[in-house]
Amino acid sequence: MNESDQKKLAIIWLSVDKQAAIDMALLYARDSLLNGWWQQVELILWGPSVQMAAESEALQQELELLRNVGVEIKVCLACAVRYGVSRQFSDRGYEVRGMGEHLTELLAGSHPVLVI
Repeated sequence: MNESDQKKLAIIWLSVDKQAAIDMALLYARDSLLNGWWQQVELILWGPSVQMAAESEALQQELELLRNVGVEIKVCLACAVRYGVSRQFSDRGYEVRGMGEHLTELLAGSHPVLVI
């Protein structure tokens, strides 16, 4: 099965609501893969979620759990630079890069994008 045939979901997490992140964005990303609802899940940290994730040990643990079950985690470079945390994410092995073009590709593509 090629990538275009896969059931892929992109979740853009930008909310500053920590509980919404834990109870919706992160929970759904994890359960989607574990239950086979989606074959591939990508979580993009954007905007203030980048700072919140960098400052919260609980969120960092959640992100590590997601990564361990196969969720692709990407961090907006401009946001990480703005909040002074780009190295923190790259040192942990997360993909930190510009997301504008990637978001445009996601929106123009055939896979759904969920914004939280």
